[in-house]
Amino acid sequence: MAVNYSRLKSKAGFESPGFLVNSAGNIAAASLTLDNSISVPSISTDTITISNQPLFTNNGTTLSPSVIGSSLVSVGTLNGLTVDGNVRLRLNGENKISIIDGKIEIKSTTRGAIENVNIGTENPGTVRATSVNVVSDQGSPGSLTASGANINFNASVIAGTVSFSEAPSSGTAPTNGDDLVRKDYVDNNSIAYAVVFGA
Repeated sequence: MAVNYSRLKSKAGFESPGFLVNSAGNIAAASLTLDNSISVPSISTDTITISNQPLFTNNGTTLSPSVIGSSLVSVGTLNGLTVDGNVRLRLNGENKISIIDGKIEIKSTTRGAIENVNIGTENPGTVRATSVNVVSDQGSPGSLTASGANINFNASVIAGTVSFSEAPSSGTAPTNGDDLVRKDYVDNNSIAYAVVFGA
């Protein structure tokens, strides 16, 4: 004798002390255990536990520390983010801002701006730029300090008036007609001319 199986049906839904299915198919239960996977457009619950690890904490507003990887494409608005590892912010698969082993790299196709930031105050590195403008600092004159540094103006032009608070010095004697001269060069030549001309 063949047995025909029919699904249990109810126009009003189903209800038990710990389980409820309304007429629209929405399920309300104290807990739900799945042996396989779940695919739904939305889930509304207070607690989700995966492999005995909570997915959310802080009343569902914080991802649990046990979540160390994700393929989420949007997480809404965060009021805090702690990353224990490297960080890569990408556009079309290309790193634009990355922090790898503490090394920060910013790659931009257009020029941007960094405002009100001190760079290299403890461990300075190398700066390469097309222009550097030194402006006043909240009404006080700006400053450009090169302490114990070698400055190379290779084929460069300094425009405008330059004032020195101390006398500048040169390590070599002048050889060209437009070279600046040192005091010892002038003194030595003055003595030589005095001897020649009997002054």
